[in-house]
Amino acid sequence: PALQLVRQLLQNRLLDIVLVETPQLRTTLTDLQFTNANLLPAKEAIKVVKARKAAASNTLYISFPETHSYQAGTTTQMEFAGKGYGVSLLEPLLCCSGIPVLLSLAMAEDGQGLQLSRLPLASLGGQGPNQVMAAIAGWLAARLQAMATAMPQQTWSWAALFRASKHCRAIERSDKLKQLEAYVEAWQASGTGLELASYDILKTRLQQLRQAK
Repeated sequence: PALQLVRQLLQNRLLDIVLVETPQLRTTLTDLQFTNANLLPAKEAIKVVKARKAAASNTLYISFPETHSYQAGTTTQMEFAGKGYGVSLLEPLLCCSGIPVLLSLAMAEDGQGLQLSRLPLASLGGQGPNQVMAAIAGWLAARLQAMATAMPQQTWSWAALFRASKHCRAIERSDKLKQLEAYVEAWQASGTGLELASYDILKTRLQQLRQAK
C-alpha cells in the first residue's frame, strides 16, 4: 500500500517529492518503473530540509525507515514483536532539521482500510533534542509494528527488519570473528605470522570479543 501511495503522489505535479534513498527502495522503484522518482541520499536530504526550513515549501519527503542499513551511531535500540532491533534515527533528524509534520500509514479506526496518522512535531516542544528524537523514533516504530502485525503478507520490509534485529547482528558479529580467527590461524601456520607472545595476546583479545555482549 505504501508503494501504491508513492506512485499516486508522484503523479501530483503540484508537489515536490523527495524520496530518501536506500538500496532496497532504489531497486524496488526501478523494478516498478517509477522513472520520475527524485531519489536523494540521506545526507543530501538533510541538507535540502535545512536549506528550505526558513521558506514556505511544497516539498514532501518520503522515506522507509526500516530499510536503512544498520549502523552504530545512526540507530537506536527498540523492540519489534518482543525482540530488540535497530531503528533509524534519520527520520527524527530530518524532523529536527525543519520538517513540521510527520505522517505514517496506519490502520483506520474502524479496522477497514488505511489512513494517514499524523504527529505534529510542535506537540513535542519543551523537550530536549534527544527526547524529541527518541519520541519520533518510537512513534514510527510503533506504527511500523502495528502495520506489520495487521498486514504481514503486505509488509515489504521483512528482510530489512531481520537484518536490523539484534539476533541477526549477533550472527553477523559471530561470523566476522570466526573469519578473523581463521585468518590469524592460517597466517600463524604459514610460518610468517606473529611472534608467539603477540599471537597469544591476539588470541586472548579475540576470545574477549567473542564473550563480550
